[in-house]
Amino acid sequence: PRKDVKVIKKDGSLWMWGDNSNGQLGNGTVENSYTPIKIMDDVADVTLRASTSAVIKTDGSLWMWGGNLVVHEIKTNSVT
Repeated sequence: PRKDVKVIKKDGSLWMWGDNSNGQLGNGTVENSYTPIKIMDDVADVTLRASTSAVIKTDGSLWMWGGNLVVHEIKTNSVT
């Protein structure tokens, strides 16, 4: 089961809390948070996989942070 929570508010702000052992909350620490933390604005979508977070912002840019496992998978399976 997931040990972290993500919420996109109606204003487009991303809030996260819970397990942060690999920096998956995106707040620059690896400390768990038991209260919501505002991570960024202008978020269109967010997904969490393993210990990695991925965000698509309203301008279409992709932001990722947390554990490197998923980032490594994306890089090694990419088409050039």
